[in-house]
Order: sequence, then C-alpha cells, then structure tokens
Amino acid sequence: MAYEVGTVTRNYLGDYLAAVSETPTWYLMGLGVVQVDESPNPKLDKTAFVNTINVGADVTGYARVFPFDVQLRTGEGAAMLLVGIYRDSKIGSDAELLYVRGDLYVTPTGDLYPARKFTVAAEVTSVEAMGTEIVRIKGNFHQVGDQIEGTIDPTTGAIAFALPV
Repeated sequence: MAYEVGTVTRNYLGDYLAAVSETPTWYLMGLGVVQVDESPNPKLDKTAFVNTINVGADVTGYARVFPFDVQLRTGEGAAMLLVGIYRDSKIGSDAELLYVRGDLYVTPTGDLYPARKFTVAAEVTSVEAMGTEIVRIKGNFHQVGDQIEGTIDPTTGAIAFALPV
C-alpha cells in the first residue's frame, strides 16, 4: 500500500461504539469525546539462549487498551452506553461493548475506509466534575479476543466486517 507523505491529525481516526448484538446500532464517538487513545501493549517472550549473552524477544500477542475521556452529554449514544455500565455496575459480558476504529487517513476504495472491530470490556474508572463543569466519564476499553478487519463509510455510517473464521 503506497502512502503519500502527510501529517495525520486525530480527526482522521473514526471511532464508533455499540452495544453487543447481532445487529448493532453504531454511535459515532464525536461530540463530548475528549480522548480515545490506543496502547497496543505487545506481549513479549524474552529468552536468553545458552550461546548468547543478550536476550532475544518475540512478540507473542497483544493486550490492547483504549483509554477514554468522555463528557456526559445526554442524547449522545456512546456516552449513554458508558453511563449504563457504570451506573448499573455491570460486570462480565454485560460490561462489554463493540468498538470500531476506522483509518480515515488511508486512500479509500470507493467510499470505504479500512477499519478494525474489537469487542472491549469497558472499565469506567471515574465519573468526575467540579462546580459547573461538565461531568466526565474516564476509563479504559480492554480488548477481548481478536480484532476483525472490515470497512467503514463515514458519510453513511455503514460498517461492514467479515464473519470470523
């Protein structure tokens, strides 16, 4: 894949959130979303062999974490999914969501951009605000299982993924 040299700003990563279901309703993580980062957290097998003095390393997996900071704005679907998790103290699969990150900086095929879909465990670590500040929900999305490759059309919101093999 050929890339032109350019700077990618945060608005070229499209983030979408949905409750886990057969036919999810996707919510753009836009208005009120202050931060959604990605920490790949590669897992390494570090081994020293008998004929060397240095340790070798192999990447054996990933434990992705997506730290988030979301302002509580009623009517914003993504924020309200998080409210439901922390308010009702959901655990296990009840605290899982579907999360999509689209690569809107890549040249699209037609109107479709590459995207990755994750099942994530939503860990809400704080709900905070002072005085007249907007309430903020902070925490982490922890990847559960493997990511699935797919596409997204940001103009229509259409998200498509191959079924896992």
